[in-house]
Amino acid sequence: MIWLWLWLSTAWANCTIADLEGALDGLDRALSADFRAVQPATEAVERQIKCTKETISAMLAARIHHTFAVLEHRTKDPEQAAKHLVAAWIAMPMSSKHPQMPIASEAQERFKQLQESVLADRPTSSLPTLTYVDGHPATWAVDDLPAILQKPGKKPKFVR
Repeated sequence: MIWLWLWLSTAWANCTIADLEGALDGLDRALSADFRAVQPATEAVERQIKCTKETISAMLAARIHHTFAVLEHRTKDPEQAAKHLVAAWIAMPMSSKHPQMPIASEAQERFKQLQESVLADRPTSSLPTLTYVDGHPATWAVDDLPAILQKPGKKPKFVR
């Protein structure tokens, strides 16, 4: 039943920020209640990211990264979870932590290590044109971190 609702809600979506936030709410519910619904909910969020032409704000980008950090933590990939935590921290340093991300976890420990390395030595790649990187206008992106890349007025690309 949940899968059908998720499929229908994304199939008829208008591709707005509100639709993306609704898909994120669905993924949060799936992560907290029914792990079987996580895959379709994840796909719904990814589809919403790809179809919107509205600019994704830094706060929303941080929320997306925090949610995907929980997803990666739950699927036993602490390295990728930590990378999403760093991406959220870069997008919005004072953003709220996700309530489902345990404070004491391998992902959190790795996050602290990656955070220090990003502060000390920030390997970056230049972008060919001005692009919003997790909601911030930039001409570069941090290498090997997940990011939402969006050229003004264009659909974003979610690099995981």
